[in-house]
Amino acid sequence: MTDSENGRQHEEQAAHEGLEPVAPSADVSVGPTLASSDGSGPEVDASGQGAPVVDAPVDDSTQADPVGAELIRFAEIDDIDQLRDLAMTQFGELSQVKAERDQHLDALMRTQAEFANYRKRMLRDQTEMLERASIRILEALLPVLDSLDLAIASASEHEGIKSGLEVFESQLLGILHKEGLERIAPEAGAPFDPIEQEPVAHIPGEGEQAVSKVLRAGYRLKGRLLRPAMVEVQG
Repeated sequence: MTDSENGRQHEEQAAHEGLEPVAPSADVSVGPTLASSDGSGPEVDASGQGAPVVDAPVDDSTQADPVGAELIRFAEIDDIDQLRDLAMTQFGELSQVKAERDQHLDALMRTQAEFANYRKRMLRDQTEMLERASIRILEALLPVLDSLDLAIASASEHEGIKSGLEVFESQLLGILHKEGLERIAPEAGAPFDPIEQEPVAHIPGEGEQAVSKVLRAGYRLKGRLLRPAMVEVQG
């Protein structure tokens, strides 16, 4: 008996017993099934029904490249007016960025100039402060130098003491000279200088005024007059 005859016999028997014949379900595959290549996936039929759905890979190159995304955005626009408006918008944003950049650069240059001026001002103030401190110290030493000159003049009869005091004075003046101190002690007969010399006595005479004797030496510090020399003028 063939398969078709066997099927008709089952249908006739079901009709005789009052049952409706059961049609094969459309969801049930009657074709041969195939296993996946590695044996781990679900079985699929030969027609490919029931195969697992695989998502297509997402292209994230535009996310990593904003410039490329903008180019794609421009390429997808067909309307020339819309393209012009978008280009003008992009140009406006670029102009704003350039303006902000120029403002930041200007502020940076201004800050650098202010800092340079601050450094110069601080250096000048520190130099002036050191000079004022040096002036105070040297002005306090001037009476010591005057006493040393008087001691040398008083020891004229004691040659050994006088020579020792002169050596000491020379060494002390040498140290102070390195700090910018200069001694004002004109020789007899030198022209009188009213700026650096203070006349305390005058001897009548002919000719121009000249220094006849130094009563107390004067001093300069780096070209600045600390104290004029006290002299006797003749002429």
